[in-house]
Amino acid sequence: MVEFFTGLLFLFLYLNLGIGVDLIFWLVSISLFIIIFVYDIKYYTIPDRLVFLLILLSIIHVVYSFFAGLIYFNDVVLYFLSAIGASLFFFLIWFFSKGMAMGFGDVKLAFLIGLILGWPYIIIGLFLGFLFGAIVGTIMIILKKRQKDSEIPFAPFLLLGMFVAYFFGEIILNWYLSLI
Repeated sequence: MVEFFTGLLFLFLYLNLGIGVDLIFWLVSISLFIIIFVYDIKYYTIPDRLVFLLILLSIIHVVYSFFAGLIYFNDVVLYFLSAIGASLFFFLIWFFSKGMAMGFGDVKLAFLIGLILGWPYIIIGLFLGFLFGAIVGTIMIILKKRQKDSEIPFAPFLLLGMFVAYFFGEIILNWYLSLI
């Protein structure tokens, strides 16, 4: 299953990004995200080494995009502020729940996701992550696969929300703004 979905994701990336630096960044990132996704489901933890490596790759990608003229300095600032803001939000949840609501790995992962999505797509990505987690958690409770106080790995939902927000965030944002 993992190999099948990895192949589909690689094909999706190629079809949506074409050949270039973005494709290379995303192929490497998706490979590591899949490891995080599966690892969190299996062990209820997020490997720091992978998150820190992805943060480094994301910083390099943002800096490259700036020097290649693909983004402006204000965009760079918004990427880093999104990373700090998302991480702070998760840190506060972790801190005030004394680690019961989520693990500290989610705090680090939120920083990474903020760095990849930037503003305003970080809001969409986090909202979708919470939404996907709530839907799956509710279904698992209804099917009696979990109790209300059971742990559910959150990284897979955050990563899914990030992926959807990155590739479909503009469509979602435009739809939302059309409602106002």
